[in-house]
This record gives sequence, C-alpha cells and structure tokens, in this order.
Amino acid sequence: MTTTSTQIEFFKREAKRLFKEVLAGNPEAKLRVSRVLKNSTNISLMRVQHAIAVESGFLKWDALISASEFDLRRAVTRCKNRTATPLGIFTRGTGIIPATPENEALADMFDKMTMEEQRQYLDEDARRKGWLVHR
Repeated sequence: MTTTSTQIEFFKREAKRLFKEVLAGNPEAKLRVSRVLKNSTNISLMRVQHAIAVESGFLKWDALISASEFDLRRAVTRCKNRTATPLGIFTRGTGIIPATPENEALADMFDKMTMEEQRQYLDEDARRKGWLVHR
C-alpha cells in the first residue's frame, strides 16, 4: 500500500468513525457535520466524507482523493493535531516524512495525557536512562 493510499484510508476511517458518532446521537459529532453541511438532516456516509474533506481544507471528497501526497500528508497532520499536545506534535513530526508506527503510537499516548503526566513520564524515562539524577 502506498503512502498516499494509507493517507486516504485514514480519512475514510475518520469519516466512518464520525458517521457512527452522528448516528449514535453524539452532539459534538452532529455539530461538526452541521458546520459544513447546509442541510444536516438525512446524513449519509457520503455527506460525512464531504464534511471531512472540507474540514481538511479540500473543496470536496473527490478533491481529497485526487490530492497530491504532500497535500494529503499535511491534511493528515492537521487533522491529527486537532487534539494533539505539543509533545505529541513533536513526536509525530511535521508530516513531510511519515512518522514511524512507534512514533505514531507514542504521540497518540502523549495526546491522551495531561501536561503533568507527560512531564512525569519524561522525568521517569530520563531517570531510567541515567540522564536525570533526582535531587
């Protein structure tokens, strides 16, 4: 699978996830979709894909599908960084060079932590490696 198709798969998964949340009645998901769609009744997966494309900086889903690899990488990075912490963004990288699966997993872990939890994690890691001596 090429990098481009992997990035397109990311957006397909994101659309399916958002569509399920809308069907489940999640108010945040409904608000997200209604910001893009003029008529937010009878929401289908296709319409949610359109909303995802517009949120990601494309005019429509077809424009996302036919975008360059660079534009897709940038869009994936922006999309992932909606809830990212600075440490998660740093670990994930700029998106110009795709992050390794290990770095993606680490960045996702950081994004779920508070800033204090991140600091403690880094302090413990530095202590284990002998880089930090507890005073």
